[in-house]
Amino acid sequence: MPGSGGGIGAGLHTTAMLLESYVLIDAGTGVGDLSIEALSRIDAVFLTHSHLDHLCLVPFVADAVGQLRRKPLTIYGLKEILDM
Repeated sequence: MPGSGGGIGAGLHTTAMLLESYVLIDAGTGVGDLSIEALSRIDAVFLTHSHLDHLCLVPFVADAVGQLRRKPLTIYGLKEILDM
């Protein structure tokens, strides 16, 4: 049965999908390939679930571009996900 997979290491990334230039679906290690300028344009992050491979770069994005933003980064997800 086909599925998805990812990882870390040379050429491997975990789940992240940028829509337009300001909406991020999950924040896996693939986000690390974006420029600071691209990261600063992200206004919303939607987390699909609380596995580390889907949310690990949220704090890094906030830290890297927080001072460049006029408003806070908005994180969306079910209460259980946001509680994590």
